[in-house]
Amino acid sequence: MEIEKLKEVTRLAFESVKDLPEDNGYKIEGYKIVLSSLLNGRATASVVDNDIQNPIVSQNSADWQKKISSTMDLTVQQVGEIYHMNDEGTLELLVESKDLPNTTSKSAQHLAALICAGRQAAGIEKSTSLDEVRKVCEHYKVYDSKNFSSSMKQLGSKYRFSGSNSTRAVELTNGAFKLASDVAKNYAGQQ
Repeated sequence: MEIEKLKEVTRLAFESVKDLPEDNGYKIEGYKIVLSSLLNGRATASVVDNDIQNPIVSQNSADWQKKISSTMDLTVQQVGEIYHMNDEGTLELLVESKDLPNTTSKSAQHLAALICAGRQAAGIEKSTSLDEVRKVCEHYKVYDSKNFSSSMKQLGSKYRFSGSNSTRAVELTNGAFKLASDVAKNYAGQQ
């Protein structure tokens, strides 16, 4: 490959990932994937740019299910009964509201465990913002603004919290994935 073409390919790869966050390793991994695709002729700059903006959508639809399955010790069928990836690449829960625990606090904890574990296991992000968890809880009508923070803290020490109040996020440890798996198994097959 001529040097000018190589410089252009390298520039395109860098441009494609420049807006990804640096602190979670996605930027360097994204750069490697984009650069490899460009060098091997499997992508053009316009395709790469679109895929980087929405990497989950460009994956094989079963890939994210397999990732969640292996991380959470669930069958792919169970994953499909609990999670759905929409066309925009957003992971959604398929849990029925009627199947949630009777208390708002416990329901919020179950939803937090499921959505955080699913997003992390699928490789969407390393940690999930509590704002994302809040949106899920609002959707299921179990968001209690006065007790939300304390409900999340009650998830336990296996869930790592980081950030300030406005940017608070949660990351699961291996033990938290086990707990989330147990919660998920309660909802699998209830459809």
